[in-house]
Amino acid sequence: MCGILGQINLKPGDLPHPELFLQSLNLQEHRGPDDFGVHEGLDFVLGHRRLSIIDLDSHAKQPMVSDCGQYIVVFNGEIYNYQELKSSLLEKGYVFQTSSDTEVLLYLFKDRGVDCLQDLIGMFAFALVDLSKNETYLVR
Repeated sequence: MCGILGQINLKPGDLPHPELFLQSLNLQEHRGPDDFGVHEGLDFVLGHRRLSIIDLDSHAKQPMVSDCGQYIVVFNGEIYNYQELKSSLLEKGYVFQTSSDTEVLLYLFKDRGVDCLQDLIGMFAFALVDLSKNETYLVR
């Protein structure tokens, strides 16, 4: 399983030193030896250690950002019904760059907001930032 790490601050500019954050993220290297990524905003930073299972392509790298740039997610686990959910999003005109369940989650949230959680079947944990609403969701 992948490793995720994040920090959210109530006041902008009070984030950890990038080197310290990366050191902390790398403590989870055993959970995700294939790759890593970090995304920093004004009042948050998200990190991901990747164990490639469903989509081995580098396009599935995390943190993953939506096409509009409004949503950022780090995800660990598996959504068992992601193919079914993806089909419904394709019918609505969504275009996917990966075959990952992470991207399905990202666009399902873009489409339905937090209500999408009731459609997810699986074992997972994720942090998702909605920049337009200045909200962060921590889900397990």
